[in-house]
Amino acid sequence: MIIVFRIIGGFFTSILGIIGIVWAVVALILSLIFWFPLLGWVNWLVIPFTVLGLVFSMLASINEDTKQLGKAGLVIGCTALGLSILRLILGGGIL
Repeated sequence: MIIVFRIIGGFFTSILGIIGIVWAVVALILSLIFWFPLLGWVNWLVIPFTVLGLVFSMLASINEDTKQLGKAGLVIGCTALGLSILRLILGGGIL
C-alpha cells in the first residue's frame, strides 16, 4: 500500500512541478509584456495566475524528487509576481 502511494504521489508531484514551472514562465512572459504603456491593468489578471503557479510549485517542492523543479518554479513565479505588483504600483493600479 505504501509503495503504491509513493509511486502515485511521486508521479503526481512531478506533474505538479512541470505545471508549476510552465505556469510560472508563462506568468513571467505575460508580466513582461504588460509593462508597455496602457496595458498595466491586465496585471490584475496576471497576479492570480501567478499565485496559482506558485501553489503548484510549492506542492511540487514537498517531494524530494521534484524539489529542484519546485524551487525553480517558485523563483520564477516570485519574480513574475514582483514585476506585476511593481508595475501596478508604478501605474497607479490602472495604467
